[in-house]
Amino acid sequence: MHHRWIGAIVSVVVLVAVAAPVVLDPKKPANDGFPLSTYPMFASKRKLSQRFTYAVAWTADGERRRVRPRHVANAEVMQATMTFARASSQKRLPALCTSIAGRVAADGELADVVRITIVSGTHDAIRFLLHDERGAERTLAECAVQP
Repeated sequence: MHHRWIGAIVSVVVLVAVAAPVVLDPKKPANDGFPLSTYPMFASKRKLSQRFTYAVAWTADGERRRVRPRHVANAEVMQATMTFARASSQKRLPALCTSIAGRVAADGELADVVRITIVSGTHDAIRFLLHDERGAERTLAECAVQP
């Protein structure tokens, strides 16, 4: 009989722990964790307008091309983002631009690219993702792509 009570108490404690995220505020980091995450990065309301630093490739005709994360750092988007952030904070955006230009020059798919710009852009997330509408952009660095 004693073992049943212990089992019942353990079961109730586990059920309360699993159900707790339902009633806790997902925005408080202290409320995120074991046994279930409230995923505050998705549960919190975000601003629609976001600012990013990124590179843009340009052809001689003025056509805009995408610079892939692999041209910045490697195939990982977050590593490319951190590379821009570090270079910006260390005032090394011109050097990063030159590095990107070298990788772009070696990429056969971008053989017609002649110039790279690193820009800071502020975009409305919905307009950008659904309609490809860009917001305001400011050029931070610019360099030529050497063939």
